[in-house]
Amino acid sequence: MDNVVTLRPVVIFVAAYTIILILHESAHAAAAYVFKVPFVLYHLYVRIDPAARTLDQGAIIGVSGPLFCLAVGLVCWLAYRTTRKMRPGWPRPARRMQALHSRAGLWLLYLGWFGIATLLGNLMSTAFVGDFSALSQMFDVPMPVRYVVTLFGALSLCAFAFLMGKELRNWAPAGVSRVKALIGMIAVPVIAGTALALLVYLPMPFPFAVGRIGESFFWIFATVGIASARGSSPTVREGASEPPPLLSRWERPGEGAKLAGGHVTSVLVPQPSPAGRGLGEGRSIATESSNNPLRLSWADVAILLVAIGVVRIMATGVIHVS
Repeated sequence: MDNVVTLRPVVIFVAAYTIILILHESAHAAAAYVFKVPFVLYHLYVRIDPAARTLDQGAIIGVSGPLFCLAVGLVCWLAYRTTRKMRPGWPRPARRMQALHSRAGLWLLYLGWFGIATLLGNLMSTAFVGDFSALSQMFDVPMPVRYVVTLFGALSLCAFAFLMGKELRNWAPAGVSRVKALIGMIAVPVIAGTALALLVYLPMPFPFAVGRIGESFFWIFATVGIASARGSSPTVREGASEPPPLLSRWERPGEGAKLAGGHVTSVLVPQPSPAGRGLGEGRSIATESSNNPLRLSWADVAILLVAIGVVRIMATGVIHVS
């Protein structure tokens, strides 16, 4: 169980990245559709004839992608934070919510990251390229103002990446060192995930590829977040305001109790019934596997494959209104 390097974070990283980028471009296309502006939706951009829209319409179409991603990211982030705070000692609905968090929490976390980071990244590139850069050019925003917005976006993205690192630290099993947590929860997902995302989005113009690779460097601040997180086996003190980490341990059947705040509470896996204890080792292994939050599931793979299929359809440019 000390092995924190698994396929699930990589799969979710690629899938969440792909889903947010699909929503980003689809929001541009939806705004153009509302204004009856002809467009062609591709996997990396929406092609619109500037002569077919007014200045105000172009501005709304331009900001619709980042703002929609921000809304999705905030919803996912708040949902993640809400389910994460459910204590195992709370009533049964809260326990079910915690079990849901063990499977959906990593999805919500990555969707929240990519959604919010999409807006922050566009702010950071205001002085150079991207949706907000195009918007600034439309309205002749002075370069000093654009540089200030770029600086604000860069600092905000660094701070958010730092916070993301602290959250990912909670997903590493207890007893795993910061270095192992960094490798399993950041280094491997970011390196492998970015490489896979580049393959998914081929064909990709060279500037786009450079931008995608450049985005990954902001995860350096997430590594700082992991390094600054509390010890590898955090515990909850009596009267502490924060709930115990969801992944404080991955219990096998019969090991589902821990001491939290002076009370023995069930964590993730309820105690098996006497009849269940006689079902054999196979049942125990299955139960253990199903409650490992870093164990890849068929649902994870299915979501990724659907997202890739949508991207490949968009890459042909067949979704259009003329």
